[in-house]
Amino acid sequence: MAENIGGNDLFSSGGHVWHWTAHEQSANVLQTVGTVGAARMVLGDGPKVAMIAGRSAGGMQLAPAVLKAEGDSKAAADTAMDALEDAIEAERKAGEPCSWEDDAGHTGDYLVVTGYEPLGPREYGREGDDWRCWQRYRATVMDLSGGTG
Repeated sequence: MAENIGGNDLFSSGGHVWHWTAHEQSANVLQTVGTVGAARMVLGDGPKVAMIAGRSAGGMQLAPAVLKAEGDSKAAADTAMDALEDAIEAERKAGEPCSWEDDAGHTGDYLVVTGYEPLGPREYGREGDDWRCWQRYRATVMDLSGGTG
């Protein structure tokens, strides 16, 4: 199966990478009266966050990612981009954990989209008879299970 969120191919239309950030384990310190020292209990991994970002020309730095939509006219390409952004926003608003696979093939069952922000105006271009629409964006997702499969 290819990259997806909840079975939908929302972000893979443009070049990007899922950049997973470090996360902390949930831990409690237990200390009882009359004892010396303390014990540490790890209750489990906390959620893990990823930013979906593009790569700079050298590939080392993160840059805004780009969504791409196509149509047989500029208006059709714009409508296709609206539909793509509406689907991303619907996932964010729902906040329901869903299955996922990232660009590196990691998988899980408890991912939520926590943020989507378009960056700058849309750009348009033609290739033959087809129109293309590009939108730079920043998106964040959270794996509630704390791992990346």
